[in-house]
Amino acid sequence: MRCGAGATAGSRAGGGPSRPARGRTPAQPARAAQGQGSLLLHVLVWDASQMSSLPMTFAEDVIDQPARAQFEVFLDEHREALNRCLDGLTEEQARRSLVSSQTTLLGLVKHATFVEKVWFDEAVTCRSRAEIGIPATPDESFVLGDEDTIDAVARAHREACDASRRATSSLGLDDIVRGNRRGPLPLRWVYLHMLRELAQHCGHADILREQLIDAPPAGAGRPGIEVPDLRGRTGLDQTGRDLSANPRVRVKDVELTAAGWHILRRTTFDFQHRDGHWSTEARETYDRGNGATILLHDTDRGTVLLSRQFRYPAYVNGHPDGMLIEAPAGLLDEDDPDTAVRRETAEEVGVDVDASELVHVFDSFMSPGSVTERLHFYAAPYSAASRSGAGGGLVDDGEDIEAVELPFADALAMTLDGRISDAKTVMLLQWAALHGPFRDR
Repeated sequence: MRCGAGATAGSRAGGGPSRPARGRTPAQPARAAQGQGSLLLHVLVWDASQMSSLPMTFAEDVIDQPARAQFEVFLDEHREALNRCLDGLTEEQARRSLVSSQTTLLGLVKHATFVEKVWFDEAVTCRSRAEIGIPATPDESFVLGDEDTIDAVARAHREACDASRRATSSLGLDDIVRGNRRGPLPLRWVYLHMLRELAQHCGHADILREQLIDAPPAGAGRPGIEVPDLRGRTGLDQTGRDLSANPRVRVKDVELTAAGWHILRRTTFDFQHRDGHWSTEARETYDRGNGATILLHDTDRGTVLLSRQFRYPAYVNGHPDGMLIEAPAGLLDEDDPDTAVRRETAEEVGVDVDASELVHVFDSFMSPGSVTERLHFYAAPYSAASRSGAGGGLVDDGEDIEAVELPFADALAMTLDGRISDAKTVMLLQWAALHGPFRDR
């Protein structure tokens, strides 16, 4: 949504007394609401060297002041608290990602600058965001460039706050601003909206700052990046940084957001659209490695050998019992696809596939919007003689896999009524009917 509404929130800063923003100058007389005449806003004039000594009771100083003075003071306290969330942090800490979104403390303050310009430049002057020189969307305002140091971002935020005060200094609370997409709005509403957004940002900044301060120092190394994770992997934030085959895609940053058994990354990149314009995009990708699957068929008896096992993701997403009928399959791990699919077939259904009878059918990306996995599809004949093992899967991995032999015609029908709903199995059965061993039946 425009003007910061609905953007990732982030938060209040590193404790200590609140204080008005740097560079404050006396405001011009403003019209009071409800015809009360003119008043001179109650403000303090001070310089940056005095900031740390300002009392915590500044808000209490305006208890008896008109609403405009109270709005200004509370806005400034929240602005300053957010600006100060960067105090005492290293550049690495300020940029460190602790959540799955793009939100970092440094990005949060940069976003706050965007918010100031949306509400007190775009809304007041009716200039476009392109004219102002700010991103088109809130999400883009969190993206950090090499030039975005703590000093540069904090200074830009203070300058934006100063400009906001100047832009509204001659306006009253009931004066109308007309540059927002919602249409004409009274300044009073804009102030209330800003207070709400700044309060959300300040609250999140407190949490992020506490996590940064309590976290091990950066020199200790981050699992999966500088030091091995639980599976012994490092450098997991480097994947994709060297991509260059598509000139319309320029990778800017790769964040490792989770490294459990599998890997979750958030990649920020510039993308050139068909009309030639560029935009900055961010995508999360789930990397579980690549895999292989196989359709075992016995054309003499007209059967296929599948498996049945419990799949929690299907169960939690509405499958009646989570027990899916599937073609044998598994991850490649360190093996090539041919070796991996023969290994998985023996482990799951107890069939030893002769390498000379293994047929590579096709490869497919199974969920390209978010999952990196490429699955290699195979087919091979089986017979009672080739079922030399017990199958069942690996006990140490918690597997409990049942071999299921079905007439091919029944298996194909089950893809239509939902009894077989696993995508790779449906694809292999359709291939077998159209182009494979059962195409002439």
